[in-house]
Amino acid sequence: DPVGNLFMVGVSSMPGVGNALWLGKFTSSLVLISSVNYPVKMVAAIGEPQGIVLAPGGDVYVTATSTGPASSKMTIARFNSSLNFISSKAFSNGFNLNYAYGLARAGAGNFYLSGGAPPNNATSLDIAIFKIDPNFVFITSVAVAGTGGNTDVGTSVNIGSDGNIYVS
Repeated sequence: DPVGNLFMVGVSSMPGVGNALWLGKFTSSLVLISSVNYPVKMVAAIGEPQGIVLAPGGDVYVTATSTGPASSKMTIARFNSSLNFISSKAFSNGFNLNYAYGLARAGAGNFYLSGGAPPNNATSLDIAIFKIDPNFVFITSVAVAGTGGNTDVGTSVNIGSDGNIYVS
């Protein structure tokens, strides 16, 4: 942020939830200022939150893989700079396993969320990229299958100076 604070996203155990999203704020000397657990029930190991973006206004956006009764979804959550929850939304391609990893924010405020999602039930994951507006309204998405027919996942996403979206 403008004064040099750092934000970190992770996972922590939360009573009644299990694995939950953890968000921390640190000084530039790595002294913990504050932290919060947010009750997004997450998939163990695979669903650990990884994407984090600090917006120009100071809000913090993070990704997580949230779980439901029979599925998992790509989730994006918004917190203010004091780590107070503002909103969240879960996205899915309609099949049972969707995993969120990378997050990037374009100059216009749109977000790009990368991860993995199956093209249909009972298949391995393809790289999934979702474009979401600043109010978490879905704009478009694309899936990319690798050449081997195995699991493919986009773990990070970035926007180049040329305006193109890069996923690895």
